[in-house]
Amino acid sequence: IGSVHLSLFTGVELKIDDVDICERVRIPRVRASPEVGSLFGEKKVFSRLTLDGAVLKQAMLGDLLFGSMKGDGLRVGKLRFTDLQIEGDLGLPKLAGEVGFGDGGRISSIALSGGGEAKVTGQMQTQGGATDFEINAESATIPFLPGLNLSNFGMKGTANLQEVSVTQFSGKAFEGILSGNARIRWSGGWSVAGEVSAKQMNAAVFAPTLISEGRLEGTGRFSLSGADPAKLGPNGRLEGRFNVSKGAIGSVDLSRTLQSPNAPVAGGRTSFS
Repeated sequence: IGSVHLSLFTGVELKIDDVDICERVRIPRVRASPEVGSLFGEKKVFSRLTLDGAVLKQAMLGDLLFGSMKGDGLRVGKLRFTDLQIEGDLGLPKLAGEVGFGDGGRISSIALSGGGEAKVTGQMQTQGGATDFEINAESATIPFLPGLNLSNFGMKGTANLQEVSVTQFSGKAFEGILSGNARIRWSGGWSVAGEVSAKQMNAAVFAPTLISEGRLEGTGRFSLSGADPAKLGPNGRLEGRFNVSKGAIGSVDLSRTLQSPNAPVAGGRTSFS
């Protein structure tokens, strides 16, 4: 701890600056609202703790979600955080929110907000060794496929120390809707697998040199694996079926080419239903 100041202007508050925990968590300022009598007793009680600008390692998320306060010398009513930065390969946005505690000082709930332009909101409920979550965002960049950005994104599922099971996700991309489910594991390397469906997507995005317009619908199963979660795309695999309707081949006029088989391939476009 760099320094501690006691403020009495709007009630008793401790301002604790430059906090470093084992070089794994850095907090520029902690604002603590104590029950005054507890400051002189063995058990310290804080009605609220606020962490401003905390930075923590991605690997600590499991410890925070499923760990508990050691000993009974401290009790916290609410823990709030602003501009929380999670350092790691997933590239998560800065978050704000509030944490509630249950028996034994274990986290029982987390309400998320913030995320800058992404405008993230979410709820997490932890019980035993699992956390149920539901998260929404106006925009989301998928960490495993950096080139894929979804708007009106939402997902829900369950997480534990070994994996995240996304029972449902959906979002808008390429003028259509992408939805599905996924299971994410990180023991011994990252792996992501699940099912995906596409509806009314712009087919020209996927094969611009061949198809100039059209609507794509399809379903399939996908799998990605690798050591770096941000570089799983090149090793990914997608198997399924798709259909393109109301489109056009934008590089050749098949009708004119078939009418003059001895002539060079006619340029232009070919509409198809």
